[in-house]
Amino acid sequence: MKAFKPFIQVIILATFTFNFTSCGSDSGPENVVADFYNNISQLDFDGAKELCTDDTKQLVGTLEGMLAMMSEDKKDEALANVSNKSVSSSDFTCNIDVSSAVCVENKTENETNLVLVDGKWLIDMPKEDFDKE
Repeated sequence: MKAFKPFIQVIILATFTFNFTSCGSDSGPENVVADFYNNISQLDFDGAKELCTDDTKQLVGTLEGMLAMMSEDKKDEALANVSNKSVSSSDFTCNIDVSSAVCVENKTENETNLVLVDGKWLIDMPKEDFDKE
């Protein structure tokens, strides 16, 4: 359970800091990362999973399960500052290196990794990264 605490903190902190509206319509990494965080903030875990690698889908599923197990009071407290926040692709600067990208949220400098799989950018948060912390 402790291994997932950093993942939850990253998601909560990232979505808490996003105060902008709209999201892009094309499939560049900036749009994918904005769509991912918008889905998370709206608790659309299935939508978020569509934008992830298999490892990241498992982490999103774990977050979803943990929220489902919380009491309503704890859930409301945990989500008070993250629900229904949105971002746009312009909130990110992405450095692309052929089949990978690192997108940095412009205000907070939070980084999100993506990989190009079959021509589609996917959020890549391998479980091993969180086990190290």
